[in-house]
Amino acid sequence: MIKIICLFEISLLIIGGIAFAYLMSETNNLEYLSTKDESRFVKFVRKNVLEFLSKGLVSAQSVSLQTCFVDRSGAYCQEYPSEICNSRCDGQCFPGRRNEFSQCQMGTCYDTSLGTCGSGTPRSLCESNKGVWYESQPVQCNRGCCLISPDNSGGASQARFTTSQECNYLSQTVGAQTLWNSQITNEVQCLSTARTQREGACVLEFLPDLNKYNCEFITETRCLSSGGTFYDNQLCTNPELDTKCEITQNTGCFENKDGVYFVDSCGNPANIYDSSKLNTLTYWSSVVPLSQSCSLGTGSNSLANQQRCGNCDYIFGNTCGSPQPNVDKSPIYGNYVCKDLSCLDKNGKVRQHGESWCVFDGRIGLDGSNRSNEERAVDVPGSRHYRELCYEGEVRLEPCAEYRNGICVENDVREGFTNAQCRVNTGSLCIRYNENEESLQECSKSPDCFLKHVKLDKFEFDVCASKYPVGFEISDEPNSAEQTICSVATQTCTYYEKKGIDGKWSCKVNCECKDAKFAETMNNLCMSLGDCGSHVNLAGEIGKGYSTSGNKKPKISDSYINGLKKYITPVPNQRVSGFAQENIASMLNLDFNLEANEIAGKLSQFGLGVAGLISFTGVGAPLATGFSAGNIGLPLSSHTFLSGLATGVASVGVGAGVGYIIGTIFGLEGDALTAAVVIGAVAGVAYGMHLIYAAQTLNPVIIIIVVVITLILNILGIGKYRERKVEFSCLPWQPPSGGDNCAKCGELGIECTSYKCKSLGKTCELLNPETENEACVNIAPDDASAPEIRFNSTSLASGFSYEEFQNGVKIKNNSNSDGCIQEYSAIAFGILLNEPGQCKISSTRPENGYDEMEDTFFDSSGNAYTLNHRENTAIQDLDTLGISGSDPERRGNYDLYVLCQDKSGNSIDSSYNLRFCVSPANDLQPPQITKFVPESPGLAGLNSQSFNLQLYTNEPSTCRFSYSDVNYESMENEAICENDIEQSTIHGWLCRTVLNVTGDENNYYFRCADQPWLGTDYTSNSLTLSEGRNPASESRIFIVRRTTNPLTISSIIPDDENIVSGIEPVSVNLEISTSGGIENGKASCKYSFNGEDYIDFRHTSLSNHRQTFTSLFGGNYDIRLKCTDKAGNIAEGNSRFTISVDNNGPIITRAYNAGNNMAIITNEDSVCESSTSSCSFEFGTQNRLNGATKIHTMQYGAGLNYFVKCRDTLENIGSCLSLTGGY
Repeated sequence: MIKIICLFEISLLIIGGIAFAYLMSETNNLEYLSTKDESRFVKFVRKNVLEFLSKGLVSAQSVSLQTCFVDRSGAYCQEYPSEICNSRCDGQCFPGRRNEFSQCQMGTCYDTSLGTCGSGTPRSLCESNKGVWYESQPVQCNRGCCLISPDNSGGASQARFTTSQECNYLSQTVGAQTLWNSQITNEVQCLSTARTQREGACVLEFLPDLNKYNCEFITETRCLSSGGTFYDNQLCTNPELDTKCEITQNTGCFENKDGVYFVDSCGNPANIYDSSKLNTLTYWSSVVPLSQSCSLGTGSNSLANQQRCGNCDYIFGNTCGSPQPNVDKSPIYGNYVCKDLSCLDKNGKVRQHGESWCVFDGRIGLDGSNRSNEERAVDVPGSRHYRELCYEGEVRLEPCAEYRNGICVENDVREGFTNAQCRVNTGSLCIRYNENEESLQECSKSPDCFLKHVKLDKFEFDVCASKYPVGFEISDEPNSAEQTICSVATQTCTYYEKKGIDGKWSCKVNCECKDAKFAETMNNLCMSLGDCGSHVNLAGEIGKGYSTSGNKKPKISDSYINGLKKYITPVPNQRVSGFAQENIASMLNLDFNLEANEIAGKLSQFGLGVAGLISFTGVGAPLATGFSAGNIGLPLSSHTFLSGLATGVASVGVGAGVGYIIGTIFGLEGDALTAAVVIGAVAGVAYGMHLIYAAQTLNPVIIIIVVVITLILNILGIGKYRERKVEFSCLPWQPPSGGDNCAKCGELGIECTSYKCKSLGKTCELLNPETENEACVNIAPDDASAPEIRFNSTSLASGFSYEEFQNGVKIKNNSNSDGCIQEYSAIAFGILLNEPGQCKISSTRPENGYDEMEDTFFDSSGNAYTLNHRENTAIQDLDTLGISGSDPERRGNYDLYVLCQDKSGNSIDSSYNLRFCVSPANDLQPPQITKFVPESPGLAGLNSQSFNLQLYTNEPSTCRFSYSDVNYESMENEAICENDIEQSTIHGWLCRTVLNVTGDENNYYFRCADQPWLGTDYTSNSLTLSEGRNPASESRIFIVRRTTNPLTISSIIPDDENIVSGIEPVSVNLEISTSGGIENGKASCKYSFNGEDYIDFRHTSLSNHRQTFTSLFGGNYDIRLKCTDKAGNIAEGNSRFTISVDNNGPIITRAYNAGNNMAIITNEDSVCESSTSSCSFEFGTQNRLNGATKIHTMQYGAGLNYFVKCRDTLENIGSCLSLTGGY
């Protein structure tokens, strides 16, 4: 019986398994499964399992993303969840995805220099990096095959799949010829063009004299191109090839090979040098792999078999080369061994092959206690960072970018082995942290920045400065960008002095600002910004870069200067801070253009941000409150009978009280008020000695005495405070004068560079840079003489000559018998110096030397120190020279005076003179109007009554205009013209006027007349041009069109709407239309959430404007709108709307019988479904009730239970209601 039961149970399990598998397969066959016929058990299981598994999960649709234009790490157009966006953003977050904002529109960024294309790049990031942005991929980004070193047969030694410009750039950087083939459109095809580089014996022509073949061991490509027969992996000494090449004892080193190789009699490489295989024929027949060749090392000695084996391994620190004396052993055969590649650095430390480390000209980084006045960056002007590398037994020097734009970072790879790299110095970007108090706190997170603290009494502030300040290009006149960077440390300290009773002023507040400590503290900040302030060069000589002004002019002390000299010597084991992972991530979206102009441009965006951080806590008050006294009560109404002594004491009190009151009335404070009280008390005593009884009223004698003395104190200013100021001006660093230390350039630090050379003295200059004859020399050794000036005969154009006279020349026009040149004529000339110099030129004779001469330099050289100076000038008119009239034979002399100075400051005492004989001009051609600004037609705003216009002429002129086309003399309006010879601009001579706008379209007719110096005769009704002037015979028309209809925002969507949504965040399309204005509604529109920061619409510039916000939440919104057209008309408006979030389903408020139907009423429009099984049904799978509003009906069966759910238009499902038909 038991057996039967067991068999039955086993059979039941087998049958049950098959049945269950069938049920599951039918359930999973979704293609044929009808959800309507799905079993309630499967529905129940699926519903509850999914609900359990989905607990804690959040729908992706519920996550709101907002856009940050620039986050705190400097990255552009980053998307963050709305809850954290503002905390991550360096500014305001805006609702929506980044592709909804014009600044963050994604596209392709094309680098016109490198030829690279970056897809998915925000527009603003691309343009800030000087790239060209395209919405879609441009043709410049089409790729083809870049053939490197092409062989003119369609192949090349190498190939890369690049753009055309990228191929060109590759050619420039690798120094190889390239050819770009646009017909190859995929990388696989491109790479296949590279020829094979397999090596072997190449059997060439037959040599009848030797009855042998010639042979070379070369690549297959070369062999085939030479017409030979290639034998892969065979040596030319293989007897079967019957070549002339024979076995020898010679060895050699070959390019791109580590080992020492045997060399055959033809000069071809054979196998690895192995002294034991010299006479082994098979070793000279075919190529033996390196892995099967002899072993160089034994055990821990990698060079144990150096004499016998040439199987060098570069990775293990040896390669083919001549044996080094006292280092390597000599080989048994040949002249080469696997030489040791380790090195000794300058300090005698053994460095392994491939090891690199940092070296510096001087000390680097910071010195001084953290947040102290003494803390400062110490890199010396002229210094540089370097990377040294042990390479094949030789120490190689690799300089980082000049001016400390590159800094060297060293890390320990393993014990006894370091790796160093030059990286970008991001210290120039430290300035960006000074924008506000919040960003200043981020300063120390950058490895190249530190928070410099200044505190002198109540003069206290912080500035983010560089640990490794970037250097400036040393010039005789620093550019404005360098001056702007240094000016961050230009600050004014206010101190306060008080006048004592002895009449002397004594400092009470911020007194340290008067002393050297102020100059030294500020200089510590100054030198941490760049090559600014006073610092020593590598020769230990001080160069100045600051000044102080104001009521006191403190200077840095000698002991301070001596403290700077220690920085010329590097500190052992000093290192630059490296980047952590978060630092690198934050840098990825930054533009590291370290040009000073770019840095200054960023600084100008901050405006007064740094200065605004300075707070003079407690200094702004008069500082007298601490000296005010309390009220002193005076018993003036009741005096009792006192003895004489008591009367005197009482008089003291009365007098003191009177002194206090009167002193207060006159505004006395401190010591002056105290003096008034004392004097009043003394006067009271003096008077009290004459009294027996205290008076019932205050005696006027005391008052008179106190008033007189108080007036004196008030006049003398005793106890008053005065404000005094000291300004520290941080300037670009300048080297010391002269050039005594120029020759030391190569001895100071690592190597001599132009930057270092110039830092050693004003007259130091690097000659023949990067050649064998490179030298830093003093270009003016023992120079005590001024530069000599001589005329440059080659500078004159044909038709001109010159005549020398004492201390100058006279320049002549060869076409005139008297050599005179017509006034206003342009002429070019030049001078030459015997040494580099700076030259000024003036029409006024200099009387007080070069420094006092007006700063007018030659056109070609400006303020530069050069040998050759050229000038282009216009000959002065005779009227200006004092020779007026209309006589065509009148003549005059136009003189120019030149002084020059060399770099040692030497200049000549008397000027070099240039003289021109001037004759009248024969001008018969009227002037021309070359340009209107703006161009016609000009666009004026609605109701404009005037229009500002500029115009330019091709020669000095007077210009008039009228509302009708009449001749010049009849025109009633005149423009204001700048018609002096010296007032010429790039467009000509400028005239300005204001046009009266009277109609919607206004025509103005302009004419000009030349030679204004000839004059005009005016009468009450007309004007007459003086003889010789040439007026235009035709008018130039300028049109002004005035706006006739105001620019308006004609429609706004949404406007006063309630936007209902079932989920958050909500997407809202803001659409506005503009009409009117100067171009029928065409305008550019912006929006703002706060009324201050306006952002361009994503789609604008026409009459319809659209912006989509995808991450708005429930609440009230008032978005301000502003649109502007080309005429300056402005239309403003507001888009006000409310977002209501409805996540409640409809409620069934009533159910009743309606004939044969059941009627259901809901509280909102909805659709309803019913089930006869339970409330757990999935909406959309059951019987739909009639009606999609608030009334729904369905047929029913009496006594049957119905479970009803309803869903509103926002997809919210309400609670389930159980109903019974007929009840």
